[in-house]
Amino acid sequence: MKSMSRNLLALLFLLFGCGGDLKADLATKDLPQDWLGAWQDKESVLNIQADRILEHDGRTLSVRGLIRCEGSDLILRNLGMPERWTVEHTGSTLRVTTTKDNAATVRTYRRLRRIPKQVRLEPLDLPRSRPLRFDRVNAIQAEIAKRFQEEQTVLQGSDPSARLAQFKPIREKNLRFLQDLMREVGWIDLERFGAKTSVQAALMAKHTDDLRLLMTILPHAEDDFRKAGKARTYAILYDALQLDLGRKQRYGTQVQEDPEGRPYYLPLEDPDRVDVYLQELGLPPLATYGTQISQAVFSGKPIELRPEDGP
Repeated sequence: MKSMSRNLLALLFLLFGCGGDLKADLATKDLPQDWLGAWQDKESVLNIQADRILEHDGRTLSVRGLIRCEGSDLILRNLGMPERWTVEHTGSTLRVTTTKDNAATVRTYRRLRRIPKQVRLEPLDLPRSRPLRFDRVNAIQAEIAKRFQEEQTVLQGSDPSARLAQFKPIREKNLRFLQDLMREVGWIDLERFGAKTSVQAALMAKHTDDLRLLMTILPHAEDDFRKAGKARTYAILYDALQLDLGRKQRYGTQVQEDPEGRPYYLPLEDPDRVDVYLQELGLPPLATYGTQISQAVFSGKPIELRPEDGP
């Protein structure tokens, strides 16, 4: 009888994709094998993997993590927020329907034989750290300080619309600068360049919003940030990148406000261990941070810790 039940379940899975009408108790966390790979429409390219979807819209790369699969519906995590895609697959065609602000958008993708470079998410290949001449170190420190100050001047401007327009070319220019510099000298580490320059370089990298660059620097940045007394900044950098990658945050630094104005933490990878992770960085418990952010940003409203629910 048990064998027959397993066979029946397998048959239903094949008939209904990753769940069909089997309801939430048979929802899965794996995408159907014949959906995996690269797909393209007129504007964007998808790279569908077992647990996430990478999309390049012609300008930027974004990542959505898979929360669960309910038949033809995918519940995805986009910057920590749930998002629903309805997918119809026929041969070499993938039809995706998304809804935003009660308006449905339908896009039709064709399968690609190879996965294009723009939807491959791989860190940069950096050279090993090596000693540099004193004058070269000084030149790099001065250049990073100048570029960082230029960013701060724009970011602290009073006009949000002007700020965005002014910052875009600076961000693009600094992305190219950091990529070229790191290919030459490796990570801008604290030992060779000092804490100030190392932290400024990491913050500039964060402002580029380039996932490859951020994935590259993150393993190097933790020790430098801790030595520089910037553990909280590292936690914010780490959590923001995880959400950008379609994952959950670790340290609870990323907070959102719902339509009713109630603040809440975006999904945590392990709510029961978040204080342990914070303690490992030498930081106070989540409740302490939550009180500070509540008072500074949300007029004292308590920040809720919610389960991750799909739409």
